Amino acid sequence: MTGFSCTTCGSAGTFGVNYPTTSCTSWRKSTQPCPPCLKLKIIDDHIAETRAFLDHLEAHRDALKADINASHDPFTNVFPTEIAHRIFSLCRREGPEIFSRYSQYGLGHLNRAPLSLAAVCKRWQAVARSTPSLWTHVYLYLGCIRGATLSEDVVRGWLRRSGCQLLSIYLHIDDYDSSNREWDQLCRSVIGIISDNSRRWQSLSLTIPLRFLSLFRCLPHDVDERPHLRKLFICPAFSENPTHVASVFDIGTSFRPSPDTVYLSDCLFQDIHIDWMNVTQVTIEGFCLSDCFELLKSAPLLFTCTFERVAEYGDDLPSSGGPIVHHRLKTLVIEIMTHSNPSFFDNLTLPSLERLTYFCHISEEPLDDVTSLLDRSECPINFLSISESTYPHDTVGLFDLLWSVPTIEGLELYNIALNDEFFELLALDVPTSDGGEYGEFLPRLQTLVLSISDGPHTFSWPALYQSLWKRVSHKRTEDGMPMLKRVQIDISTSDDDEGYYIDELGVAAFQTMIDEGVEFRIHNSYRRQADDVLAYSRAYHQVGNHEPVSDA
Repeated sequence: MTGFSCTTCGSAGTFGVNYPTTSCTSWRKSTQPCPPCLKLKIIDDHIAETRAFLDHLEAHRDALKADINASHDPFTNVFPTEIAHRIFSLCRREGPEIFSRYSQYGLGHLNRAPLSLAAVCKRWQAVARSTPSLWTHVYLYLGCIRGATLSEDVVRGWLRRSGCQLLSIYLHIDDYDSSNREWDQLCRSVIGIISDNSRRWQSLSLTIPLRFLSLFRCLPHDVDERPHLRKLFICPAFSENPTHVASVFDIGTSFRPSPDTVYLSDCLFQDIHIDWMNVTQVTIEGFCLSDCFELLKSAPLLFTCTFERVAEYGDDLPSSGGPIVHHRLKTLVIEIMTHSNPSFFDNLTLPSLERLTYFCHISEEPLDDVTSLLDRSECPINFLSISESTYPHDTVGLFDLLWSVPTIEGLELYNIALNDEFFELLALDVPTSDGGEYGEFLPRLQTLVLSISDGPHTFSWPALYQSLWKRVSHKRTEDGMPMLKRVQIDISTSDDDEGYYIDELGVAAFQTMIDEGVEFRIHNSYRRQADDVLAYSRAYHQVGNHEPVSDA
């Protein structure tokens, strides 16, 4: 046996060697190995002892290497601890600024920064774990039952490291199975851990089965605390009928949460127990008409409001209170899915409205009601977007509406069958030869977006480009540039339909307007590729009109 001594730790001996077995040939009568085999065993044992000692030294080397890395790390050795904390806190990823149903998916990157920093080395891990602001954003996705205990421990540890900082929590519970008791217990346990920190909520995003909403309750000793919640997002993880689900959100504090930004989907207004007085931005999906009005009455500071999929599953309109005058609302986006009598717009006056986006899915809802709203409000509206998905289109009502809004700078029309009369109206602000005017039709228009109904055109290209050219050539700003700055037109026309190509004069006219500084985008969604109508029309005329231009 060879004796080794380690100068690093002072140990001596064989260091746990595993000696190899050396066997001699089986035909010899002697039970002892032959002399060459004995010499081979001595060498093999010596090699095994040497390897065991080398493994021992390698272990010391690995330990020293980690210490060397820590000693040579400029970050933890040069910067004071306070600066290191500050730098780490800047690595924190923020959540989505705009709350929407789709912005709450794929937020795992919120967890990546603190975990990645803590995985570099022990000293980085110590700095990361002692930087509370690094752990204030947490995304929790519960989509399987595996690792239930670990999940709860991770949540507790994560929130503990955030200290007393305000929290942004994103919880997504998917594939809920109420018959699975273990899974149900996991969900309730995680919600309980989150609720224990309710006094520190700053942003709370819940994509969960709505029946879990009632589990979010503050601790008994936090009842009299004033909540810090500023952003609230509630959306069912899967489709649920709000009238059939007990889904009350009430954290049980003496002072109700007073957020400024709210997103609710498929909830009932009366089930969300918050103070609406400070809400400035709200997005609602699936409210009934009466709930929409209750919200507008309860949120006097509302600045931006989006109502999507406004439907009827209760009383149409509020039974009392009369029309609503909202003095702060500047942006309104509304999607009407059901007919009401009187109209939704008949009960509103919005004197500060600047932007209106209206999606209409019912033929019984005329645009006259929108015109009445704008006339009654006398608002400084500068942007209007109208989308109709039903036929026939209210063309007369559309023209009356556009005549009533001379302050419009941006106009977007979707799925509307426009005819030449519309484009003729665009030229009505052109002065006559004697200095008079036909009229002021959208005199401030700067941006025009048109999405034409599918199929053959109900308008002609000459009417379109001639009216736009008149507007571009006569309507100028003080610096001599065209008032009209951007035009986007989307069509869906096959090569068998009239209007698939722009005529040669039209191609030249559009190019002239582009040279004047107007941004033009004309697309044909029917083509899989090369959908630029101006480009493929120009190519078509250049080859002599002999064959259609391919999509390639």
